Amino acid sequence: MYEFKLPSLRVKTVVHPEKKKDFTHRLAFVNLEDLLRSYDVTIWPDARENRAPALRIKTSAKLELDFKLDAHVTLLPRKDGKPGGKLVFQNLRQNLRKRGLQIESAASGEAGKDSALAIRLLKFDLPGPQTLAPVLLKAAATNSATGESSRSSFGPGGESPQHKALKEYVATHPLSIGLPAEDYQPTFEEELPSGDRLDVSFMGADWVAVEVKSRISTTADITRGMFQCVKYVAVMNAVQVCRGERQNARAILALQGTIPPELRSLRDQLRVDVRENVIPQEAP
Repeated sequence: MYEFKLPSLRVKTVVHPEKKKDFTHRLAFVNLEDLLRSYDVTIWPDARENRAPALRIKTSAKLELDFKLDAHVTLLPRKDGKPGGKLVFQNLRQNLRKRGLQIESAASGEAGKDSALAIRLLKFDLPGPQTLAPVLLKAAATNSATGESSRSSFGPGGESPQHKALKEYVATHPLSIGLPAEDYQPTFEEELPSGDRLDVSFMGADWVAVEVKSRISTTADITRGMFQCVKYVAVMNAVQVCRGERQNARAILALQGTIPPELRSLRDQLRVDVRENVIPQEAP
């Protein structure tokens, strides 16, 4: 099973009337192939249909929709090991309901009223994790840090102006990473029993660690940041166990820029919460 986030997936309806009281629509996913290609996933639709991947649905009225949504999808290979499988849209049905489209049935076989919608794929090629991952991991382990966050992540040392500005901005603007300001209190450089120091620690309904990477961060820096988030959550949960508290720790990797395309698959595999384009108002 492979999970992906597809920002700005374009969905367009094409209607083909079959009966007087029934319309069969094709929900065409116009840019689906391009979005999946950014994860090095190639889908192979039926060669007899030279058109965008689509889902067939039936409605009692003609509809003309053309919109974009941030889709959450799961790629499910066939259980028998043969080529092909299903691409399941976790949030598509709810999104369509918001637009007044009540789905009566789906050609995918996902006919349950509250089930996720899915399209069947003839074949898809997945990226081999053994190809790119070792290169990224080796670079993260051997390349020296840029110096932006050596204090928190690599022991005693300095801190770049860019890292300091981003850290302070996140602490004073928690909404920039999706945390309500009135519910969370920030702390700088909180030390964990493992010897790690959190760039920013928020305590509220849950315990949130934030690792920040400024615009001078390299791909190796960001790779390290993702693994630091994984480590932080494990240690923080262990601390809560020792305190007799409920385990609710989580970590966020805040990037001043965007995540490099080659790290998107690793982000999803590690399930790291990455917030992009967190830009201080006055960044050096």
